[in-house]
Amino acid sequence: MTNECPAQSRNRWVSLDIAKALSIFCVILAHTLVWWYSAEDQYVVEPSLFFSQKVVPLIQSIGLFPLMIPMAAGASLRFYAGKFWDPKTFCFSQKQKCFFVLSLAQKAFLIAFLGYAMNFLTWGIDSMFAWDVLQFIGFSLLVAGIIFSWTRAEGVLIAGGLVLSSASFLRDWIGPDNPAYWKFILIGDWGGDHFWPFFPWFSIFAAGFYTAHLYLTVKHGTFKKICLLTGIAFMTAAAMTGLFFLKIDFTNWWGPALFHPPAVHVLSRIGAFMTLVGILAFFPFNKPLSPYGFINTFSRGILFIYLIHTIVGYHACRMLQHTGHAGFLIMIIFLEAALAYGIGASVVYFRHKNVVGADPCVRPIRQG
Repeated sequence: MTNECPAQSRNRWVSLDIAKALSIFCVILAHTLVWWYSAEDQYVVEPSLFFSQKVVPLIQSIGLFPLMIPMAAGASLRFYAGKFWDPKTFCFSQKQKCFFVLSLAQKAFLIAFLGYAMNFLTWGIDSMFAWDVLQFIGFSLLVAGIIFSWTRAEGVLIAGGLVLSSASFLRDWIGPDNPAYWKFILIGDWGGDHFWPFFPWFSIFAAGFYTAHLYLTVKHGTFKKICLLTGIAFMTAAAMTGLFFLKIDFTNWWGPALFHPPAVHVLSRIGAFMTLVGILAFFPFNKPLSPYGFINTFSRGILFIYLIHTIVGYHACRMLQHTGHAGFLIMIIFLEAALAYGIGASVVYFRHKNVVGADPCVRPIRQG
């Protein structure tokens, strides 16, 4: 299936770790700003000049990184798949294929369960079954894994392209009036109650998967060229059409403006990720990461950081928002960052003790 070399060291793909760490840190910033300035986590009643000219551009700028989280999840899946095939033939046997898909089904169920539990603890019973990023990642893990096990990595990439290109048509065809849950999963909703629809966002998951596949299977110089040329081309196309930055609807934070974007905007998110890892590929990273440094702790603890940040950060903003004091906002951000570091450090510690499952994002030693 691929000419990948078997992993021979515990060296990690540091570029992916950096992308994950930056992504979750920017999630903390962006979420906290939105929760602080919005009413009921949905809208801004009367946007001030400071909010419109300072806060919104900040959210749009750091918004480049949170959307990389599904791409990082896709990349991690590509590493994880290498555990299940024959290291001599680099193919799945029928038995290995079944084990792989079953293991992904277990992971998908667990991630979705954590997502629903987070919804309940954050927004209450009424929003418990909202479709959000963890449910989306779990579903995408399973879909991409099945496609990869039965075809090739290119099959996942093609599926992502088809999802992106057909998303707008599918939304128009199904329409906003059907309240069925499957519709929320596939195309989202227009009221801002369900997020991360499979169409078009599976495309960024697939792009992350295939970027990791290239990293594992082509020469290092070729990988850098592909990432930089593709990434810059995608971002340039979005900039030329005025669709590079997030569009924010003050009346519906999490509505269609954010989760029903034009295809070229989705490509700009893919381009940002590929450009980042392409630039980072120029650095050798010969020394291992500091075990308890920012990059290692925030990247390895990304799932648990996201869960705890959402629950704690949302309630902290709701408790102190009425004061309108910026000092409390800054305090919440610092406390969340400190909590995130503690969570990440704990994950690193327990993984070292083999209490938490092994991290799949290790790389083979390659030359060139």
